[in-house]
Amino acid sequence: MGSPETELDEKTIAPQRIGPSGGYFTRPLRIVVHPDDIPAIRQTEQGRMILASAGYAEYNSASDELDAQAGLMPAEPSAEGSIGLAARGGYIYQEYNTRIAKFSDRMTVFEEMRRSEPAVAVIELLTSLPLGHTRFYIEPGDDTEFADFLQWNLSDGLTRPFAETMREAALAMLYGVSWCYPTYEPKAFNGRIWQGWEQFEPRVRSTIYQWRFNERGRCVGLISYGLHPITGEPKYVSYDAAEIIRWTWREDGGDPEGCGALRQAFKPYSYLEALEEFAAIKVEREACGVLVATYNEQDAGGAPYNKDDERDILTQMANIRVGRVQGITLPAGWSLVSLNVGSQGGIPFLQFIENRRRDILSTVGAQFVGGDISSGIGQKDASNVFLMLIDHAADWLCDTFNQQALPIIANMNGVEEQKKTKLLHGPVGVKDIEKFAMALEKVTRHPESITDAERAVMNDEMGLPPPVEGTQEQAIALATERAQPH
Repeated sequence: MGSPETELDEKTIAPQRIGPSGGYFTRPLRIVVHPDDIPAIRQTEQGRMILASAGYAEYNSASDELDAQAGLMPAEPSAEGSIGLAARGGYIYQEYNTRIAKFSDRMTVFEEMRRSEPAVAVIELLTSLPLGHTRFYIEPGDDTEFADFLQWNLSDGLTRPFAETMREAALAMLYGVSWCYPTYEPKAFNGRIWQGWEQFEPRVRSTIYQWRFNERGRCVGLISYGLHPITGEPKYVSYDAAEIIRWTWREDGGDPEGCGALRQAFKPYSYLEALEEFAAIKVEREACGVLVATYNEQDAGGAPYNKDDERDILTQMANIRVGRVQGITLPAGWSLVSLNVGSQGGIPFLQFIENRRRDILSTVGAQFVGGDISSGIGQKDASNVFLMLIDHAADWLCDTFNQQALPIIANMNGVEEQKKTKLLHGPVGVKDIEKFAMALEKVTRHPESITDAERAVMNDEMGLPPPVEGTQEQAIALATERAQPH
């Protein structure tokens, strides 16, 4: 017979009815199921039924209550059915880990990961910088004049660079969501006054206080919270979906908070935090030992034990541990020794920590490289997959902008198009072929107008060798010699 914790009895393995559908769930060992291990475990009826079946007595009534209500719930037409997102009162309860279940807490942890963990910083640089360097341009629809205005507006008519807006929007791939607030102003272009963008004001993710949903569970806006920059007073602002631009990465089930790469990296990051703390404690214990204070009534001249003296000596011991004092005064009857715990050995903390960092790189990088990024993305296959997925991310940035921003600005200017004007992007992470074509066209059409200095710069841009001094025949001969195999 095993211990009480591992014995299987009839109640443990018997199938249990878990809902009005009549399905069955094999009751697991209690050690297998914990409230933090199952998605939305306490927030959903199904989660409470699973907890009840696992032996948590406080949830035993969940299944009975659902069975009693099953025949009383009116059926809704299919078109009016809910998306199924676990949302109540403007908050979303999809996250099962209690530490990051609240959106603001999750963003705080993710921001700490982004700012302090080198592995995460590598991923951010590999994803956001290529997208921030990408050339975004307007493809004309039916109204070419409107398209020309938008191209000018995004290139030269903003008070904040559009590339910076795209870079911040791309951080949704890490956090799950990014958002901004477009502001507008009249702008003169080609003899006409247009309503254009002044800038796309950035908004920090942690300012999102609540989401606004309609009856079917679709997100129709949000409520932000922040402090007034001058008075410091708390300020709540409600935004309709049409007033903002929201980029959500992997909006599964209509979840506006999305699921960024940092969520997948959170588990190895949690292990990393614990291992770093354990390693620091190990070093401190081995270097400083463990202080032990003892009381001897005989040495105190028969004086009784005094709790005030105990608190005093504990305070002094704490000050010694943090290096605040070099010596102490012991109360009568007390003695202090340092217990040398020695090196425990056999616990390769540095290796554990390095492995967890590799786990973060592998987990996060796999979303963009399709493999273990810790082995390097310089390999040809990994680089090709990386560029393909970053190109997909640029498509996603443009699609979101086309769906949320362009219809608003078109309506403000009274533009109606069958073929819509669109935001598109150039090559991502590679040299723009258009620059090569423009340089080549200039060289072939007007070669006499190109100075030697300009020619040297152009050759460098096009990846060609430096210009050769001498006649054309000499240059051809030298180029032919360079092309011969050696």
